[in-house]
This record gives sequence, structure tokens and C-alpha cells, in this order.
Amino acid sequence: ELVETFASEGVGLVMLADTVGIGTPEQTGALVREALKILPAERLGLHLHDTYGRALENCAAGHELGLRAFDSSAGGTGGCPYAPGAAGNLSTGALLAWAQARGVDHGMDAAAVDAAARYLAGLLGRPLAQGAERGPMKA
Repeated sequence: ELVETFASEGVGLVMLADTVGIGTPEQTGALVREALKILPAERLGLHLHDTYGRALENCAAGHELGLRAFDSSAGGTGGCPYAPGAAGNLSTGALLAWAQARGVDHGMDAAAVDAAARYLAGLLGRPLAQGAERGPMKA
């Protein structure tokens, strides 16, 4: 119903969100398929948190269905005020590593994203998520 409302109001891009990070790739795929009945893939995206380590898998489920807009944050920072203890957003570094491994052109500067994650780790005083194969980003 929300996607229909946004579509009728002319919203350019609707981001389907899992802000507590509990969704599975199967659930993500089912949600995206339903939303695709209302809007084309270029008007849909995903906002995913990584509480159970499935954000990249969920991203892949959306990508397989044609989505190309994905929210992420340097170092996976963020959280959900409605779900105490929920992990941060999908790490931009992990998303870029995923895209690069699949030959997806993303047009982003991975070194700049890494620098931003290091800066944030220093400000927060704790390691942050980074590219999946590189481990946590330390200050």
C-alpha cells in the first residue's frame, strides 16, 4: 500500500528498508517482486542494516531483480532508534567489494570510502566494518 501511495504521488525513488536487519534474501526477494508490480526497478532501491550479517545477501537478491540503488554508510555506521541493539547500515566498503568482485561498475572511489571509515573509527573510538575481505577498519 505504501509503494502504491508513493507511486501515485510521483515519488522518484522508493527505498524499501530493513532497518532492524532481520530480513532474509528470500523475504527481500519477495518484497522486491511485489514492489516491482507497482514500480519499475529504476524507481526502487534497498536500505539494509546488517544485524544478522545478511545485508549483502539481501542486496544481491535485489540486484538480481534489477535494483541498482542501495543505501550504505562508511564503516557500516548508523543504527535504528526503534530497535536497540540493531547493527548499523550496510558498509559501503563491503558493498563496493561485492560490486567489484562481480564486475559491477559503481563509479565510487574505494580509497576515499576507506579513508572516511578510518576517520569515523577514530572519532567513535572503535573499529568499524569495512570491505568484506578486509575485516574491520581501525582508526
